[in-house]
Amino acid sequence: MKSVPREGLPEITGSVRVAAGAWSMEDAWWTDAPAAREYWDVELSDGALYRIYRDRKINAWFVDGIYD
Repeated sequence: MKSVPREGLPEITGSVRVAAGAWSMEDAWWTDAPAAREYWDVELSDGALYRIYRDRKINAWFVDGIYD
């Protein structure tokens, strides 16, 4: 798995050991730029826990948060 860097959050890489999801989110469907995402909680092979999402429109992965 490889994510796309976002401001303030790191790019992550590694093998997914455990995953929970997907939770779908669609927002602002009535606008010119609606959001369509799938959210996952994942544990990578190094033990780090992340909330990630896939932007279905551009088919790219992003980090949304890091669990302590």
